[in-house]
Amino acid sequence: MVNKLKNLGWLFVLALVSVGATGCRDFTSPQGVVRTAVSAVRSEKLKTFRKTLKGEALDQYGSLAGMGSLQKELAPLDLKFGTVEMVREDRDASSQLPVARVFALEVLAREKQESRKSAVPYELFKKLQVECSVSHVWVRPGPDFDGNCGTFPRPGFCQPAPQPSYREERQVCAISRVENLD
Repeated sequence: MVNKLKNLGWLFVLALVSVGATGCRDFTSPQGVVRTAVSAVRSEKLKTFRKTLKGEALDQYGSLAGMGSLQKELAPLDLKFGTVEMVREDRDASSQLPVARVFALEVLAREKQESRKSAVPYELFKKLQVECSVSHVWVRPGPDFDGNCGTFPRPGFCQPAPQPSYREERQVCAISRVENLD
């Protein structure tokens, strides 16, 4: 009986992960921030939802009333991503490293269905503009002991192998514009 309950628990966790109901917030990509926004709207988390928005989108949907109108629109729909295209990348003048990116993203929708046999095609639902700020961090990894052990300065002393620093890019995104296709 206990094993059956454990198996049911794992099935429940797998089901949550497969439908994206894990409560995970992802601001690192255009798709991630849109998933986070949809999840926050469907679970009525205004504070999280507002963090996914900026500019026109925040003005339009960032209130309780704005989120409520979006909830009504999303309730009967299954969503998926259409095309995602980077439309602009701004670079730092001196380093030539990216500092900002703007993406155009299409969201497709269809009515929720009881059966997958009568597959209704997805249609273009909304066009979004997502703006991402890009930062760069130098990472210095810890020592990697390569097994070079000797007797100096004491027996068993292992000299760490030097590891080079590297630059890591970090991106934080927010939805800046929502184009309704009515």
